[in-house]
Amino acid sequence: MAKSALVILLFLTGCCSVRPARQKISIAVVTSDKSQTRLRLIRDSPKSLVQRLNSLHQGTKSEDIARLPVIEHEWVALDFDYRRGEYFVLDRKNSSLLVVKDHRGSFNRVQLLYRGLSSKVEAIAYDWLRRCLYWGDPAYRSIFQLAIGHMCKTKSCDTYLREDGRIGRSRHLYPRSSNPKRGVITTIIGEDLTAPTSVAVDPINAKLFWADDATLPSIQSSDLDGRNRELVVGGLVRPSGITLDYGENTLYWVERLSGLSVIKKCGLGRYNCVPEQLSSVTLSRLFDMDFHKGFLITTDLAMKRLIIFDTRTDQLLRQNWAGTTHGICVAAHERQPWAELPLGEPFSPESQPSSIPNIREHGALFLSSATTGIWVTSKTFAMGAGQFPILRLIRETGLTKMALDIERGRLFYYSNKNKAIYRVSLPHHIKHGQKTYPLRIVSSWLDNVTGLAVDWATGNLYWLDTGYHRIMICDGHGGFATVLHYSNITLPQDLVIHSEKRLMFWTDTNEQEPRVEMSDLDGYNRAVILSGNVFYERPHALTIDFQRDILYWSDGPYLCSSILRGTFVVTCKNRDYTSTSTVKAMDMMHDFIVWTDVLGGVKLADMYTEGVTNNPYPKTYHSEDLFSDVLYYHSSRQMKVVDPCTTPARDHVKRTSSTELTVNKNSQNSSSSDVNSFIFDTVSFSYTATSTTPMTSARQHSSTTRSPLDVFSRPINRLGQGAKCSHLCLQSRTWTQCACATGYWLKSDGSCTTGVILDEFIIFADLKTGRLFRQFILLPDYYAFPVRGLRLAVDVALCTVEKRVYWLDGASNTIHSIFMNGTHQNVVFSSTTDFNMTQITLASRSRLLYVLTSSGEVAIMSLATKYLLVVVSSPSWAVLDVAVDENRREIFMTAFWKQRSLSSLARSAIRNHGLILRANMDGSDLQEVYTGAGQPWSITLHKSYLLWTDTERHGIYKMYVGSVKGNDMTNQSLLNTPLVDQLLHLPDSSSPNDVIVVGNDVYFTDRTKQAIQKINLDQATKVETIGLSSLNDIAGLAYYNASLKEEPLKPDECAGISIPMPGGKWKCLCYFDVESATSRGYYCQDTKALMYRMAIVHGLCLIKQQAHSSLQGDRPDTYVLPGTVVEVKCDPGYFMESAQRTGEKRICTHSGTWSSHNVCQSSIQYKINGNSKRGYVIFTKSSVFVVPQHVKNLDVICIGGGGGGFDACNKTMRASGHRAGMGGLSSFGHYLRAHGGQGGSMREGGLGGKGRTLFGGQGRLSSECLGGGAAGETTPSKLCQHGSTLCPFCGAGGALPACSFCQLRKGGCGGGASKVGREPGAADDFGGGATGISGGGGGGGGAFSRKVVRVSPQEQIPVTVGKAGSPSAKPAAGGVVVVGWGARLESLVEALKRKTPCKPFTHSKEKEMNCQA
Repeated sequence: MAKSALVILLFLTGCCSVRPARQKISIAVVTSDKSQTRLRLIRDSPKSLVQRLNSLHQGTKSEDIARLPVIEHEWVALDFDYRRGEYFVLDRKNSSLLVVKDHRGSFNRVQLLYRGLSSKVEAIAYDWLRRCLYWGDPAYRSIFQLAIGHMCKTKSCDTYLREDGRIGRSRHLYPRSSNPKRGVITTIIGEDLTAPTSVAVDPINAKLFWADDATLPSIQSSDLDGRNRELVVGGLVRPSGITLDYGENTLYWVERLSGLSVIKKCGLGRYNCVPEQLSSVTLSRLFDMDFHKGFLITTDLAMKRLIIFDTRTDQLLRQNWAGTTHGICVAAHERQPWAELPLGEPFSPESQPSSIPNIREHGALFLSSATTGIWVTSKTFAMGAGQFPILRLIRETGLTKMALDIERGRLFYYSNKNKAIYRVSLPHHIKHGQKTYPLRIVSSWLDNVTGLAVDWATGNLYWLDTGYHRIMICDGHGGFATVLHYSNITLPQDLVIHSEKRLMFWTDTNEQEPRVEMSDLDGYNRAVILSGNVFYERPHALTIDFQRDILYWSDGPYLCSSILRGTFVVTCKNRDYTSTSTVKAMDMMHDFIVWTDVLGGVKLADMYTEGVTNNPYPKTYHSEDLFSDVLYYHSSRQMKVVDPCTTPARDHVKRTSSTELTVNKNSQNSSSSDVNSFIFDTVSFSYTATSTTPMTSARQHSSTTRSPLDVFSRPINRLGQGAKCSHLCLQSRTWTQCACATGYWLKSDGSCTTGVILDEFIIFADLKTGRLFRQFILLPDYYAFPVRGLRLAVDVALCTVEKRVYWLDGASNTIHSIFMNGTHQNVVFSSTTDFNMTQITLASRSRLLYVLTSSGEVAIMSLATKYLLVVVSSPSWAVLDVAVDENRREIFMTAFWKQRSLSSLARSAIRNHGLILRANMDGSDLQEVYTGAGQPWSITLHKSYLLWTDTERHGIYKMYVGSVKGNDMTNQSLLNTPLVDQLLHLPDSSSPNDVIVVGNDVYFTDRTKQAIQKINLDQATKVETIGLSSLNDIAGLAYYNASLKEEPLKPDECAGISIPMPGGKWKCLCYFDVESATSRGYYCQDTKALMYRMAIVHGLCLIKQQAHSSLQGDRPDTYVLPGTVVEVKCDPGYFMESAQRTGEKRICTHSGTWSSHNVCQSSIQYKINGNSKRGYVIFTKSSVFVVPQHVKNLDVICIGGGGGGFDACNKTMRASGHRAGMGGLSSFGHYLRAHGGQGGSMREGGLGGKGRTLFGGQGRLSSECLGGGAAGETTPSKLCQHGSTLCPFCGAGGALPACSFCQLRKGGCGGGASKVGREPGAADDFGGGATGISGGGGGGGGAFSRKVVRVSPQEQIPVTVGKAGSPSAKPAAGGVVVVGWGARLESLVEALKRKTPCKPFTHSKEKEMNCQA
């Protein structure tokens, strides 16, 4: 019992020592006097401190929680960990970091964290989420990070570190202890720093800020790992004391002049940080500063005092202090939101429920976090004693906005990290560890999505893009994206959809005109419903109570609402009297409204039952988490509506052209002085919206006549009964209409096309959409160029010889191509990450592709061999663009000096650092043609002139380069003094980029205009805009004209890269040495450098030409993207080995393999002697002959079957009829026939078969001698000498003695390649007639037919071989069909090459019957 009590006592004692009590708000200051340096706490907030100082009867209350002798120590900076009650102190004299734990009255122990700082460090910053300390050290000119991790829990924190000077500029500090739990020192930024002083960290957005007191002082920022370094604000004067307001995303800092200190701020939004002066303090030297709830509190080293500045009233209060004040901080929970939970361990497993059943009916709350993913909790999360049951659905970082399609069970979310929208199918029950399979559906058209919503009637997805300033739409699968609104979209923040009313609402936080807008779901009837002085600050989050038709929005500290009727009566309630943080997202949950703000957590309030007074604070749950979006999943949030696209509905609501509303202020904001009595302040007023906003919409109807192909002003297409939309189906309050994706034209039947087919257009790449488009010269519209698998097209080129389009995909670092008709798309070249391609230029006639790299090199690639070699490279300058002149066989390049581009200061101070270069097409003979250009960018050739854009001088320039007369390739010299003229000067705000020349017009792009511009070469004063502006970010231009035809150059044979050279010569650069190349029959020059080949990237499929098959519509030995379908068809006479069919379609999978690998096997039952070009086949059985590929002529022989011989003593034969069996017909399709011989009878021999060339021989009479006729007989019989033949493959007739006492007779002689009968008396193969027995007649020989037949390749021809006559006394010979190609049969068959003469028949005692040679 005593032992148990002791254990409990020790446990309680340990808990108390490890977990200090949560403190209240305190102002912490480190000061030094003559004797001691100390850490002093003022147990009060800055606001209360101001009230105390202004009061005549109350003073400040402070206490020292730690102090040390000033002889050895000097504390100058500090930061805090609010949850743990820890203060981190910088000791300048001791070059160390200390930690002090505030036990509120108990002994406060000072512990050593780290020793090794220099004496020049002035400030530290603490990341309370990741437990890291940051500081800038001017002595090392670096910014360091100390990850304290599990340090300093119960033991001393002595961690000594040393400097490793061998590292050089990037000095790293390593702990001497090998224990990884004792902290890790990392150099975050170790270069391009002069004097980093003050630092601040934003753990929520993972950003680090610091002040650099350099030659040009500035404040810069980066990620917490030092990446994505950016300039926040420049042109400062000794900046220091930077601090952040996390709620308003505002940066504050101090600038110190001689005897004057100035406090400034700027907003950290998307746009540039614009400094704003707040106050100035004379005769001061402000050192450190912190912010809390509208108050800035800073220390003054010169006057030894504290200064408090109220940012709301501009009141400045000074408080003298005993000793020199250095560092200061406000230890408050608001200054460290989301501090209760370590990163990566958001929730305790013990508090997690096992599952959330039937989320559609029971309800569930979805929460997205940018650092931990998407979470799901039951709608009962607010019940219980602070329990927050929650399950993680998706573990991923960077997730911000969500949208739900409850009817279809889908979750959509946007990943700001991957710049993509994903879709997840939701199960009915969500379990702990639920597996999800997100599908990326939108990966382009995105920059910074701030709103996401679903029209659950049609399944279409809508989103707001603050980066591109537009509202877009696509279907539920991510396809057919198009722009809905693009004009006057400044800073859209949230979006909601009312599918039943067919309306969409969004907020715009424009500083000049904050507003809430609405429009139909098809983009028509756009109107501003709330704007101007209606708002207290700016509207942000939106939601709709569909049960009561009430629209809610956040306005600073207020939650406002209005019934969706003709008159918008606005009512606002203060959601939290003590908070001014911005609401990030909110949604309705029955009678409750739930929201998240920048301070973290989920807040909930009853909007309908709680009174205006005596109601509690809005409850906050899990305040340590920072959620970016919240959505309620329940069937009541998306009521069932009829899908108008499956059942067209007409005129649901009477269409109105304007919205009549009235403006009346009913009451003013009633402020409350008693926090406990009044929590919600209510404001009610009505507001009149303008009838129709003058802002233009992507779908705003206009009475002016516009092109029906204008993608952004499509005419209304009402759906008829049974009509279907091929792309998008949009609904409005009046009708349903079809719409097409950007770059497509809506036809009257609801289908979409890519536009009319014209022979002249400009093709360009759009960085905003990552797509390719065509801009027709004669039409003001552009249309999509349909290609597969395109992620981010950054440049484009056209091959006028092959009629192919080439483009560079910057996302995958690959070059693709496709024919102009949209066929044969393949991957031309794929490179590794160390060879980053940026631009391409095509030499069509030479089939060469010039590739520019991110390091400023120029590489050349052969489209024939796919070899790539760097030909232009310099450590001094970098190439930006290339123009090719195949007539002169040279290239021109724009470039800039690398030395002057390293330093931004030097580049801004030194102008005219651009170059125009010239070289042969292989990169040799490199010359500087023109120096002194500002910043030349794109370059092109037109006749005898060079034209280029200059982004620094804001113009287009041209230079004469001479001309080529006839075929004289030697006249390449430029003028000794190149004459450069300025063709066009643009405003200073412009940024000309790409340029091409079409006829006498110059087309160029201006990144500030985001459209194609045009000027005339002769009158370059008027600039015209081609097509639509402010919709694209054009990255490349290429001109195509079908009437322009170029003949390709004929290079010498080369296994590497064949390059045309001046003088009509060719240069062959190879990847092997000269000797082996010469042995192959052509000259090759070794490059002595690395030559790149196609890098086999995971996910690409290689099309291979398999034996006995053909590809339908694709080229062999090319790489294609996943999803490509290739049709493989077996040659005639072949079939798939397992599928038993003659062809199949194969799909390239994402793993880079084909969906099927069946091989074509032969179904031919005959043997081919030779090959497909030269060979022959001997058919002894009926079959089907397949004409070999590329064969059009055949040498064919047909021999009919021989007739049977009659046996006069055979009772069966005598009873069956008068004759023996007849030989069968041999034929080769309908081209050639040869009949078989007639069977012998009792009294006569059978007649020979009839054929095209020779008839068969007649069988012998029994009275003369016994024997059968020869096939194709050429020597008629005389007495007992049987007929013979000289025809190829023809066999002689069979023969036997008349009686057993007679001598054997020799049979007749057969033709070449014939075969002797199998037994005595049998006829010879092929076509010989059989002999008769016992006085019966012999059978007739088969006919001989021969012909040269004209056929088609791959033609299938039936072959019939005549059978031998049966019954027969002795075996007759069957027929034959012989087919030869490539030559006559006499040249193909070895047996026919020897001439075999026939001799007359002689008497012999030999028992063999052979034809003597």
